[in-house]
Parts: sequence; structure tokens; C-alpha cells
Amino acid sequence: LVEGSEQCRVFLRSGRGSHLLGLSRELELAAAPTGPLRVLRAACLNEANRETLARNGTLKLAVGFIARARRSTEKATDREAVSAALFLLHTCSATANPRASIIEALASDVEPDGAIAGLFAMLDTDLANDAGAKLAAAHALSLLGNCAVDAKARIALTRAVGADAPGKIAPVLRCGTPVLAERAATLLGNMCADGRMRAEFAANERGISDL
Repeated sequence: LVEGSEQCRVFLRSGRGSHLLGLSRELELAAAPTGPLRVLRAACLNEANRETLARNGTLKLAVGFIARARRSTEKATDREAVSAALFLLHTCSATANPRASIIEALASDVEPDGAIAGLFAMLDTDLANDAGAKLAAAHALSLLGNCAVDAKARIALTRAVGADAPGKIAPVLRCGTPVLAERAATLLGNMCADGRMRAEFAANERGISDL
């Protein structure tokens, strides 16, 4: 209903965003809040809803959920919810203020088992034969690509995975799925706005070959 109706999206924001806030609380309370995340993502087809979720901290909660799921021992049950969280963040990262909120959350979590490491781990899976992995990777690539236009995000990526982050993306170019290769190339272009990343990638013969 929310995905197909602008009236439903506006309704969710009525009452000072009380409905959106109610859904947001599920991100902290539920183990795998797939349903609320899907509704929130559909609501964010409306740009004002994206701004609301950025202001009330929901997007930071979504980043935190991805990190929490990565640390969880029940990763299988979280997989669908993680994809839903990625789709929400990918959708919202197309708008400046929500993107800044997401980048702030990512930049504050550069631990080895944190959110950024989790996004990169999604690219190091069987992208040729696993439909679920492809979906997660597509959203992760688009989210990272949107965020990497910002220098603060590029600094966070370097802190989390090293200056050779572009070299870790390059193998996706030959995964056999055109949409993933296209999104990986866009992400690489945005990352290489950083001089150090660009130099590391230029020295990576395998990465250049993949490109």
C-alpha cells in the first residue's frame, strides 16, 4: 500500500511523524525487523519522509542494525532484514541531508566487525549464483557509491578497509552480472576522487586488469 500510494506515504508522516517513529522503534526492539524496514523504505519514495527519518535518527539506527546483524550468530535469520535495511539506506542516500546522516553513522563505526566492513563483506560472496547475495550487493554498492561522493565517507572507508578499498571492489566488475558491474564502476569512480585511493588502485595490477 505504501509503495503504491503517495497518500499512504503522507499519512505515515502525519501527526509529526508519529507513525514513522513507531516503525523506527522496531529497529531497536525486533531481532530482524524486516517488515518495518520495508515499510520505511517504501515511505521514503517521498523525499520529505527521508528528511524526517534523517532528523529523528532512524537512518543511524538502520546502520547500527547492519553492524549488529554482522556481529550476530544468527546471520541467516537476519539476511532478509539486512537487505531491507540496505534498500532503505540506498534509497535515502540519494538525498543530501539523509546521506549526511548515513555517512556520520558509517564514519562512527569503522571496527573490523562494523557496518562498513559488513558492506564490503557482502561483495566478497558468490555473486554469480546466489540471488540473495546479488540483491544485498546491489544495494551495498549503490549505498557506498552515493556516500563516496563525500570526502568524509572516503576517509571512513580508508579507516575501515584501507587505502586499497578500490582494489577490493574491482573483482565485482567480473562477477557476470551487468548491473553489479555498473554499480561497482560508479563506486570506483567516486572513490578515486581521493588521491591516495587513486594511487593505490593505479598500483594494483589485478584491479586495473579487472577494470
